[in-house]
Amino acid sequence: MPDEIDYRYIVHYKTYPRFNKISLINNLPDTPLGALLSNRRTRRVSSNKELSIKLLHPLLAMATGRTGKNDGEEDFRAYPSAGARYPLELYLFSFTVKDMDSGIYHFSPLDNSLEILWEGDLKLIIKNLFNEENKEEVQHEFLENMKAFVAITAIEERTTFKYGAAGKKFPLIEAGYLGANITIMLEEAGYNPVILGTQWCSKELGDILDINPEKESVISSIAIL
Repeated sequence: MPDEIDYRYIVHYKTYPRFNKISLINNLPDTPLGALLSNRRTRRVSSNKELSIKLLHPLLAMATGRTGKNDGEEDFRAYPSAGARYPLELYLFSFTVKDMDSGIYHFSPLDNSLEILWEGDLKLIIKNLFNEENKEEVQHEFLENMKAFVAITAIEERTTFKYGAAGKKFPLIEAGYLGANITIMLEEAGYNPVILGTQWCSKELGDILDINPEKESVISSIAIL
């Protein structure tokens, strides 16, 4: 019975043993990207590398910013968005970033800039928030090593305006693509990004960002170690 399966400690694979199969060579392409994907792991330890605004700002701009426009003045970005509605917003918490004050910044795709929202070190608040809200009672001590923290929010109306209630799913899907952009680029630069689920502390993170919970909500986050 399904309730007898312990999904916590077993990785399950679906197979069709009754059917023929085509065996594939289980090797990634011999390219820089192939090597990067092959070595990608979630490493909850400090990278022991200094993080600077000189590296971080262009990385965010490439991952989530405008990469071009067509003749109709529509945005091009490095991640797909249903109907080109781009419901996602990105907020950066700076903790120990060289040449950048500690605080909360909003990434503006309009000109790929970082807007200063609030100055101050919030590392302890973010660390305690995830530790207090973790339902498995696992203390995330590795968060002490955060150099920065990224919060991804969704403004659903941008998508539901076009697709109705069915559009509520699209921001969640798109956040996965955006998060992949950020984590792969950080991995390439030698840092350790850790995706953090926000399902238990979305409201609290929203309060810290001072966003309207009826319009915008936190749906994903990334700790940069």
